[in-house]
Amino acid sequence: MSLRKALLLRHTAANLNSPLHENTLLVWLVGSLFTRSVACICRLEYHGHTLKLKAPTWTQSQLQEAIQAVVRQRMRFTQAATHFGIPKGTLYDNILGKSKRMAVLDEAGLLASEERAILDFCCETSVSPYNRRTKKSLAEVLAYVEKLRRSRDPSFAFIGLTGFRWWWAFCKKHSIVSLYYEVGSKTKNSKVKNESHTTDDEC
Repeated sequence: MSLRKALLLRHTAANLNSPLHENTLLVWLVGSLFTRSVACICRLEYHGHTLKLKAPTWTQSQLQEAIQAVVRQRMRFTQAATHFGIPKGTLYDNILGKSKRMAVLDEAGLLASEERAILDFCCETSVSPYNRRTKKSLAEVLAYVEKLRRSRDPSFAFIGLTGFRWWWAFCKKHSIVSLYYEVGSKTKNSKVKNESHTTDDEC
């Protein structure tokens, strides 16, 4: 019986001159409080168990190597996560941020006409309107975007990981598949093989 019900029963018994003994009510009250206490302790122990953290099996050095491999287009997220033994989610969070990953598109401040120009630069949509594959490198794309933006804002520049984050979001928005890999990072055969397994969520 809950504490509220026990108090209500006691109040009702007093009003109706019920023969119900005070000792019985006291037992119910104590039992209810004991049950609640045990439940709370069990929940704390359970939560304590689930919140127990394990030490990561990778180092910060490995994480930085994985990040550089992705942003320099030597590997994709899945490949870097597997190669360096880092959870894919951890890699995503450290490169793209933990939330609002598409917000970088608004921060770049591109006009709709500029986005169309970038899409044409990357995928030659003026020739093949439905093409969404590109072999342009990230450096080429960012240089083109900065050139466009500086016509309106001379001080515009991508800083740090912002450029890669913008490119990832732009690819996501327009369903672009990037086929570019940094020269020398893999053999030609493995490069072709990896291109055929590109997923929509990776650039």
